[in-house]
Amino acid sequence: MTKTYDKPAQQLTVPQYFYRPANSRNWYVRLVPPRHIKQLTGEREFRQSTGQSDLKQARPIGTSLIADKLREWDSLTRSLGTDRPAPRVLDQALIEDLCARRLYSWSASDAEDRNAGLSEADIEEINAFCRLTDKAMRSVLAQGPASGEWAYAVSSVLDWAIVNGYDLQVTDPRFPTLVREFAKVEKEAQRLIASRNQGETPADPEPVRPRLSSITDVFREHKQKQGDPKYVGTLLHTWSTFVSHCGDIQFDFVTQAHVFAFFESRIRATEKPWSVARAKGFGQRVLREFFNLAKVHGLMTIQNPMDGFETFPSLSKEEESAHKKPRYPFTTKHLNALFASCWYDPNEDRAFKGKMRSDLGARYWVPLIGLLHGNRVREAVQLIASDFARDRHGNLFIQFRSEIDTAEDTDVEKAVANRRLKNEASERRVPAHPLLISLGLESFLEQRRRVDGRNALLFPSSAPDPASQSPKLGRAYEQAFLRHVRDRLQFGSGFGSHSFRHQLEDRIRSAQATRGIWPAGMGQQYTGRKRTRAVDREFLVDEGSERLYGHGYEPASMLPFVERLDFSDIQLPPTYKSWISQVVPQNQA
Repeated sequence: MTKTYDKPAQQLTVPQYFYRPANSRNWYVRLVPPRHIKQLTGEREFRQSTGQSDLKQARPIGTSLIADKLREWDSLTRSLGTDRPAPRVLDQALIEDLCARRLYSWSASDAEDRNAGLSEADIEEINAFCRLTDKAMRSVLAQGPASGEWAYAVSSVLDWAIVNGYDLQVTDPRFPTLVREFAKVEKEAQRLIASRNQGETPADPEPVRPRLSSITDVFREHKQKQGDPKYVGTLLHTWSTFVSHCGDIQFDFVTQAHVFAFFESRIRATEKPWSVARAKGFGQRVLREFFNLAKVHGLMTIQNPMDGFETFPSLSKEEESAHKKPRYPFTTKHLNALFASCWYDPNEDRAFKGKMRSDLGARYWVPLIGLLHGNRVREAVQLIASDFARDRHGNLFIQFRSEIDTAEDTDVEKAVANRRLKNEASERRVPAHPLLISLGLESFLEQRRRVDGRNALLFPSSAPDPASQSPKLGRAYEQAFLRHVRDRLQFGSGFGSHSFRHQLEDRIRSAQATRGIWPAGMGQQYTGRKRTRAVDREFLVDEGSERLYGHGYEPASMLPFVERLDFSDIQLPPTYKSWISQVVPQNQA
């Protein structure tokens, strides 16, 4: 924490964030970043010399340094979409927490200085600062807002609150109480330090109980070997959002009121709001697990706030409906517009950025695979050549899976290490649709095998950036396709790669309504859906517990049903060989 051991003549007029170290003649500025900036950058503090020993000359330089750093932090916050701490209403628990932390911080910081060694001159300067602080805080306690030192105390309180992750309002009815309690702590801290200067050994203040953020690394380690990293990241983000909402308070100060207010903030959020059902299900499970782990590790002594939590905020039907993001299927008109657009012009590269300019295979095949198989976009962009094979009947099939057999190439092995599937039902083996074969899929597969081996990524643009902190297969394709349908084709909101999946499910439903019901669970296996959608239940024979056993239908038994799907309304592109032959040499290069 900032310590300014000023000369008595300075009368506590040193500007906020300025200080002069004992081992330097020059004035410095020091800023402690807010908690959300610390989490983003790992920056513990900003400290820089003004290069000036005269305070009048140092003041404009230091003020400029402070302003630049605050602008930098603000820009970082905005660019990453990071929420600032929400304005916090003071209560007695928070007042006690902030003051206890202030006293302990003074004591710990002073102990560090003594461990490093203090000269007689240092001791004299510290004693002078202690006397000045004691006098100022007595004035605050005696006169309240009428004190000449009140503004200094208010500034110190606000600064300390921000360091601890809180945005307080001076108009809060309890704010004057906080300032007075803060003044008591400042006075007590300087008494303790002055006593140490006399060689006494006063008892150290008790450390503050663990705060909510202290469970984060414990939870990450606890989950390291148990779950999908993406899902664990979702759990940690949810907890981080809870901490940001409540402020990083002690575990023992959390109440059910904090939980209720958090759920209400999530279901009424302007960006990515939760449904009430998500708060009751996912939200409640996540908080309960974090609090239980905190109790196991001795970080909290109170009862788990989720025990007996039964009252949830609610939304009207209109509000709940407005929160739902639309996800529409592509219509025939949309699909024909896509296949006639510049996405399917092999000589068009100005409309695309980066990897998508050259990966014509991805531009040609990924939409077609989505059209005919209804897969999730991630399932297509992470395909490798060995995911395609023939069964004993000679039928080409596709395996949507996260694992591979044996990689022959270390680079490929690294690339496919990031393969993920949404859930257990996503892993499946299905027949390659005959239309894909007629368009030249097999020759494309052979070409990729010749170039990069049996485990080659089908679409090189899918390889994640090795320098990325969160490598993601197929990021280039996903972003380019969304921009194309949203911005260039102007399909509107609710349309994207998922629209292929929904249009295929509509075609499956139509085929079963006119050409006979599919066997139980076959439709779900083909698209990799875990549960039958409500809209499909009158058309599909549902599966029971039998879906948990065996490997599902063989591709050969599925093929006759898949062939019933009708795509006669779609103007498909020419075969891949014909399409790629249209590329002029300079574009192909």
